[in-house]
Amino acid sequence: MVRIGEIQGEKEATGFCNYLAQEGIESRAQGRSDRFHIWVIDNSHEKKAKIYLQRFFENPASFVTQTAGAQSSQHKERKRNRAEFQKRQLSSLLKAPVNLTLIGISIMVAIITFGGDLHSPVLPWLLISARANEFLPEVMALELWRLITPVFIHFGLAHLFFNMYAMFLLGTVIELRFGAQFIIFFVLSSGVVGNLAQYMVTDNVLFGGMSGVLYGFFGFLWMKSVFDKHLGVILDRQAIYMMLFYYIICFFLPGIANTAHTAGLLYGVVFGYFGSSHFKKLLQGVRNHG
Repeated sequence: MVRIGEIQGEKEATGFCNYLAQEGIESRAQGRSDRFHIWVIDNSHEKKAKIYLQRFFENPASFVTQTAGAQSSQHKERKRNRAEFQKRQLSSLLKAPVNLTLIGISIMVAIITFGGDLHSPVLPWLLISARANEFLPEVMALELWRLITPVFIHFGLAHLFFNMYAMFLLGTVIELRFGAQFIIFFVLSSGVVGNLAQYMVTDNVLFGGMSGVLYGFFGFLWMKSVFDKHLGVILDRQAIYMMLFYYIICFFLPGIANTAHTAGLLYGVVFGYFGSSHFKKLLQGVRNHG
């Protein structure tokens, strides 16, 4: 690190350092409000930085203006990129009508049940059963919708928001990659598996949410990203760690349908792996050796 000179005024010193940064020269301004020492981190940039400093002394205002203009342009560029990303995300959602419909149904159910309010007249018709002391009497009486409708029930705005956001992210990928018929089948099958597991293990009928299905999505995409790389499904480590962290944390929170989470995750992992090209090659190898 080498000192190349000093500048009077904090605004001027900051503007000059910002200008150097735009030119690829890392620097620091140290001092008080009336006088700041300018330090260049890499000694090899000393000569070039001194030339810029001399130009600064000749016309300080132009450097501050250039820096402000560059920062304004960068801000506009970031804002434009953010708008384009949001536009692409919205476009992807519109190209996944089944997933969009599932989100819409969940929101509608949240409205008509007053956010999963126990006093809602509609809620008992959507639970897997309205009676906990018998084994699914309504389903046995052919009210088969009860096997899947709990996934659309959400208790409170936060529950709905986080699940729908995850549905937007994961469900859109599922539908765009594997098709409308596949996501319908997967939601129905993983939903029924998660709901039955939650009911049979806990003997409780008051549960709901799309989380079990979402963990099914996650498990399925996880396996595809590892064992079917040719499909181009990418699930980075950060996303995997976040989902697994949330999965573990939920065991320490009250009122969470953890059995449905586990059943959905296992269903997705099994479905994803046993349908992968890796497993098919493994199975073919066993047959050939047999």
